[in-house]
Amino acid sequence: MQKICDEIRRVDATILAVVSQQGNSGTRAKENLNDAICAAEVSLSLVDLYCQDAIFFFCFSSQFVILTQELSHKIQEIKSKAEQTEAMVQDICSDIKKLDFAKKNITTAVTALSRLTMLGKLSIIYSGQAILK
Repeated sequence: MQKICDEIRRVDATILAVVSQQGNSGTRAKENLNDAICAAEVSLSLVDLYCQDAIFFFCFSSQFVILTQELSHKIQEIKSKAEQTEAMVQDICSDIKKLDFAKKNITTAVTALSRLTMLGKLSIIYSGQAILK
């Protein structure tokens, strides 16, 4: 009977050791779980930051596209106005050339008329002197 009692004590000691190990394992498992939770929270924070950056980049790139389109439209408007202005300047230059030719013709005509008038006066003077003689 002593052997049975000793065997029971030995089995009880083994059970107590296994239960203690499992208790320690449970404590370690809790610590490991807490560490995993902390790591997951850090990873989640990083993912959140990456998402915010991605959203900012997407918004920025969308605004960039819109601004680029607006700028392109404004450049086209300026180019169109420049072409219209160039056409107007060419018309004005053409009109100025025509007016310059007209001025030269009028100046020539006035000079010719002035000379004819002087010749007419001279011929009257000469014809008057001829009559007096």
